[in-house]
Amino acid sequence: MLTIGQMARICNISTKTLHHYEAIGLFMPAEIGQENQYRYYQPGQIDLLRKIVFFRSLGLGLEVIRELRESGAMADAAKINAILLEHVETLREEISTRQQLLNQVEARMQQFTIKGEIKMNFTIKTVEQFSVVGMEHNSQTSSESIPQMWQRFILRENEIQAKINPSFSYGICYGMEGEAIVYVAGFQSNHEPLPDGMVRVIIPTQKYAVFTHKGPLFEPGHDITDTFAEIHQTWPQYQLTRAAGVDFEFYDERFLGVDNELSEVDIYIPIE
Repeated sequence: MLTIGQMARICNISTKTLHHYEAIGLFMPAEIGQENQYRYYQPGQIDLLRKIVFFRSLGLGLEVIRELRESGAMADAAKINAILLEHVETLREEISTRQQLLNQVEARMQQFTIKGEIKMNFTIKTVEQFSVVGMEHNSQTSSESIPQMWQRFILRENEIQAKINPSFSYGICYGMEGEAIVYVAGFQSNHEPLPDGMVRVIIPTQKYAVFTHKGPLFEPGHDITDTFAEIHQTWPQYQLTRAAGVDFEFYDERFLGVDNELSEVDIYIPIE
């Protein structure tokens, strides 16, 4: 027979934990001394306790473990393997998520200068007037988000005729001087008539500061809205004067998908 202290040492837990397991009916001693109330365990109980401790280390709740024990699953190798395989998949997802977070932190660290400012590279371009045909989102009247509108637009983009370059798409943002923000996802085209439910936007000739967002578009902590925030929060260091006009996102062959770590999207901010 093993004492409670010996059992705790063998399974690397505390005697307090063993008392708790007993109190909730999860793991009972083989015998309790009538005179001293000491707990004693059979060597054959070691395997069960080690499984309980292992499942706890995986994050399983005590009630779940009790159900496994009472159903006989703790002694069923096939069922245990099924549980472990499920946990392996969970761990892989967690590792992937943590790796993405690590990549974001490392990328953010590289953006900071010694003074603690974020430095973003940009170029200056003058863009001649062009026309975009696409689907419109109005912040005051639309019930969906911009990403949801993009999903609807992708299903209908082939309806746009005579695209100037089918590899280039645009996210046009205007009307920000008022209360509503209007955003149009579309392609450059001069074709008439317009597809049902779509609009045309004329972007006038304008000088732009062009910044590049790199990575997924909607990944928490490092999506395209974070890039917009960085641009505007650090605007004074660029020594540029913003002009009234149309902002737009430019998607070309460097855009590899909304979740792709290697995707790049150019952001055009009008300047004087």
